[in-house]
Amino acid sequence: MTEVNDNVVSDGLQVADVDTLRRHYGGLRAAILTELFSLPSEAQNVDIQMGGKVQERLGKAALDKVKVAHGELFARDKIEAAKVRFIENELEMAAAIQALAERASEVLSPRQATTTDVLQASTMTSDQILAASEVARSMGDAGEDTLLVLLRACIERDLDQEAWHIAAMNPEWEQALTVIGEASQLPDEPDPDEIAARFDAQSPESAVQLLGGGESELNRLGHIR
Repeated sequence: MTEVNDNVVSDGLQVADVDTLRRHYGGLRAAILTELFSLPSEAQNVDIQMGGKVQERLGKAALDKVKVAHGELFARDKIEAAKVRFIENELEMAAAIQALAERASEVLSPRQATTTDVLQASTMTSDQILAASEVARSMGDAGEDTLLVLLRACIERDLDQEAWHIAAMNPEWEQALTVIGEASQLPDEPDPDEIAARFDAQSPESAVQLLGGGESELNRLGHIR
């Protein structure tokens, strides 16, 4: 039988539920933001690659301006790269969750089901579904496809109580139904601009201040088109 946790996503992470995926990718996004806290000191120590004699001729005031300009360019590149990684991370997470949900749907798909079986399950009352599921369960492996037909009918008809009753008969089905339920609560297509706006809101102020245009410049960096 197919198992939901056969899924393997990026970085070799083996997962069995949506929450694990979200925590994994959320941890990566947190690490991206954490990197920006060291940006002020990194920008201050950027090597301007200028000889000592040239620096002497420039004088301290002009040299300080050059260092500030180089630091700002360094910070802009770092923040832009971080924003792109942040957006890509969340898009990858959405794709991984979708793949996990598709895998879960396969787990809950009967291998052999006739049109008559499907139509009959789609018109049964709640009591009839529960009664039929108990009969099918008593049949062991022979009743598995019948149970899955009933379960899929319950999912399509939003008969949650009946669906969970049937899913509880098999731990893998229960796990798969949980995945499908969690995935259905998330947006189908994440908006890169909305993700970018969250990056802007969560970026350390100390890093944003390195940009000459401040927040207005931050808003223009790193968008994926």
